[in-house]
Order: sequence, then structure tokens, then C-alpha cells
Amino acid sequence: MMASGKNVLQTMREGQHMMKDNLPLLVEDVWQASQDTDCLISHVGLSAVAQTAAEAQQIPFICGTLQPFAPTRSFVHPLWPIRTSLGGSYNR
Repeated sequence: MMASGKNVLQTMREGQHMMKDNLPLLVEDVWQASQDTDCLISHVGLSAVAQTAAEAQQIPFICGTLQPFAPTRSFVHPLWPIRTSLGGSYNR
């Protein structure tokens, strides 16, 4: 059980359904946003859609993250289930 009281597998299934339902909208949004641009910059979570749009338009593509994706002394890893910082020694 997660802190929210939901089962982890149930939450994952709900996320899959949400992505399946919203993927066509996401693709359309990325395509529209990338029109008449010189370069497409995307978060790693959208990289597959954004890279495809950039390649189709023959523009450069840059992929990055908005937060540290590796553990640091300053920030907890984004996939670590504990959301509070435990200090530099524990964050790594």
C-alpha cells in the first residue's frame, strides 16, 4: 500500500489507462507546439513523441530533465519513494 492508501499496481494500471486515453492529445499538442520552431526542447518524459516530431520537421532536438535524475547530496532522487530530504549523507 502506498501512503495514499492505494495499491501500487492499481495506481500503475490507472496511469496506463490515463496515458492510453491521452496519448493522441499529447502527440497533437507536441506537433502543434513544434510548428515554425528552430529547435525542439523536451523533457525526457516526452522524448519519444518530441524526437519524432523534430525528425519529421528536420529540426534539432534537445532532451533534458527539469530536476536532477541522479541522486545528489542536495536533492532526493525523483523515483525514491520518500519525498522528504534525509540530508546529504542519505540523499546519495
